[in-house]
Amino acid sequence: MQKIEKFHKPILILLFVSVLLTFLLDYAVISDKDHTYTLTTVKGFEALMGFSLNMNNSVQYQQPSALALVGFFAALAGGLYVTLSKKAGDRLAISILFAVVSGLALLFQNNEYARFVQRGLVVPRGLGSYIGLLALIVIILLAAISLKTSKQRLEGEPWFWLFLGPCLIALAVVVAVPTVIGLFYSFTTWDGINEMKMTGLENFKGLFKDKLFWQSFGFTGLYAIVAVILINMTGLALAMLVTAKFVGKNALRTTLYIPNLIGGLILGYIWSFIFTDAFSTLGSVLHIKWLQGWLSNTQTGFWGLVILSVWQMAGYMMVIYIAYLENVPEDLLEAARIDGANKSQVFRHIIIPMIAPAFTVNTFLTLSNSFKLFDQNLALTNGAPGNTTQMLALNIYRTAFAENKMAYAQAKALVFFIIVGVISLAQVYFSKKREVEV
Repeated sequence: MQKIEKFHKPILILLFVSVLLTFLLDYAVISDKDHTYTLTTVKGFEALMGFSLNMNNSVQYQQPSALALVGFFAALAGGLYVTLSKKAGDRLAISILFAVVSGLALLFQNNEYARFVQRGLVVPRGLGSYIGLLALIVIILLAAISLKTSKQRLEGEPWFWLFLGPCLIALAVVVAVPTVIGLFYSFTTWDGINEMKMTGLENFKGLFKDKLFWQSFGFTGLYAIVAVILINMTGLALAMLVTAKFVGKNALRTTLYIPNLIGGLILGYIWSFIFTDAFSTLGSVLHIKWLQGWLSNTQTGFWGLVILSVWQMAGYMMVIYIAYLENVPEDLLEAARIDGANKSQVFRHIIIPMIAPAFTVNTFLTLSNSFKLFDQNLALTNGAPGNTTQMLALNIYRTAFAENKMAYAQAKALVFFIIVGVISLAQVYFSKKREVEV
């Protein structure tokens, strides 16, 4: 056991290298159950980069294998960490985590081949795949035995990483890996059907000439500014109301929060009925023209989206403001009243500074949600009239699934992500500077 503990680092490195080679050199023979298709050898690096198969004079195109990418980068990251880490406990824990991810990717990788080639095809696992799985089992056993037998002498926090690992893995698979794959797609001509070719920055150059994209961006920015202000003002007003002492305030809190529980699409269709039918009927009865034909022009469509968002999100913002309002020291408020401060002065000079962190949190949430608004925009206006109420998320969605320009839509999404990220970080930075340490 002492020899294993002494040499486990180079052993782990060699095992991770073998897994990397498995992902690059492993092969799968693709055929159908009746063997009517020509047998085709698929190399691992072809699955990573995307490839085409010529089967019975019919070319089948495949996008890069998501599972192969996950397994490959997991093995690569694990090997790098084992190589660079100096704390044995952390090294062994990370080895277990990355080995599990790589093993799962190898187990399901053959299904990934078949799914993108042709329905009904089967993919027998090659010898390299079994070698990789065996290497991963050895990694897990070696690391687990070392943790168990020498846990009193190991440096680092292995159990911390083992408990945190599943969350990090889920975050990487759901967020990090799709982001990297999407970044790759934005430099290609990928449309989900035809052969993918690298185009460099052509997709991003096309954005500067896309008037509809920038029109949607302007509409989204204007909406975000108005929505952030009104949602936070309404949320704070409701929080002040339900923190006052009166009978039934808890029931009122529940009632005001309920709209946030309704799904975006359903909410959009409900308010579409209100704006188009209820408002129109009310306008006809009262002879008020501006209530008739609501959502039929850009201005009323804009305010329809704002009203819907305020009604839905104000209750959620209210809950956050309540949490901070109830932590304002009562003796501080009482001292201000004794000194002669009126309600307006107490609110402006004491309550507002004390709940400044709530403004930071709520402004960030409302700002990011306003830029990403999609469900309500789709259900309420669907961009009408003439795409003048189309927001950026809906514009990207239509580019991808209506026009079938997946790579171009991904380029738009990447630019959108950068813009929203910069605006959100700037907002948090300047909001934090105004906070008061309590």
